[in-house]
Amino acid sequence: MEHAAEIFEAARQDHRAGRLEAAETGYRRVVQLEPNHAMAMQHLAMVLLRHGDARQAADWAKRAIQVAPNEAEYYPLLAEAHRRMGQVPEAIAAYRRAIALAPDFVDAHSNLGTLLQAQGDLSGAEQCYRQALAKHGGFALAHHNLAIVLQLQGDLEG
Repeated sequence: MEHAAEIFEAARQDHRAGRLEAAETGYRRVVQLEPNHAMAMQHLAMVLLRHGDARQAADWAKRAIQVAPNEAEYYPLLAEAHRRMGQVPEAIAAYRRAIALAPDFVDAHSNLGTLLQAQGDLSGAEQCYRQALAKHGGFALAHHNLAIVLQLQGDLEG
C-alpha cells in the first residue's frame, strides 16, 4: 500500500534536486491518495509555475487555498500565477490576503509593492516597501525599490 507521506517526501526530494517531472508525478499521486493534501497541491503549483504553466499553477494554488484558506504562504504563489497571466488585480488581491493573514510576511509586502509600482501606484508601493523594511530592516531589495519609488516621486531625501 502506498503512503502519501512517503510519496510526498520523495517528491519534495525530487523537487529540490531539480527533477521536476518526477516531482510533479509524485505530487499528483499524493493528491490522488489524499485529495485534501494542500501542501502537495501547493508544491504541484510551484512545479507547474516553473514549467511556465501559470493557468494550471493558479488552479492548483486555488485548490490548496480552498483546503487551507488561512495558510498565508499559499497566496503569493497564486499571486505570481495571476501576474504571469496578466491578471494584476487578482495578483494584488492575493498578496493583500497573504498580508492580512500574516502581517509580518516581508516578501508579500515587497512583492505587492513591486506590483503597485508597476501599476503606477507609487504611494502604495512606498507604503509596502516601508512595511517590508519595518519587519526586516536589512532587506536590500526593499531598500533598493523604496529608493527608486522615492526618486520617482521627487523625494530625494526619503
